[in-house]
Amino acid sequence: MRPEVVETAAAEGVKLIVSVDTGIRAAEVVRRAGELGVDAIVTDHHLPETDLPPALAVLNPNRADCRIRRRTCAAPGWRSSWRKRCWPRCHGRRRRCGGCASRF
Repeated sequence: MRPEVVETAAAEGVKLIVSVDTGIRAAEVVRRAGELGVDAIVTDHHLPETDLPPALAVLNPNRADCRIRRRTCAAPGWRSSWRKRCWPRCHGRRRRCGGCASRF
């Protein structure tokens, strides 16, 4: 995730960014997106830093609180699982999706 892309997206009226295979170490960019009124959902399989980005949901098999045993799944697989299981329940609602994200 790059700051200039978030700035452009916000200027164009984007309200939600879903990252795929990026963003786990982009806390400042995700924070800036929030300041601009853009929500973010991060799907990434890379190792996170100490603090997770302040996104609506952070799907990552390497999170310390992740209960899944199979930690080798790449972010596109996580995004696909989330879209099938959580999007129908969370779409259009201004609420945190952390509860469903922690099930993956």
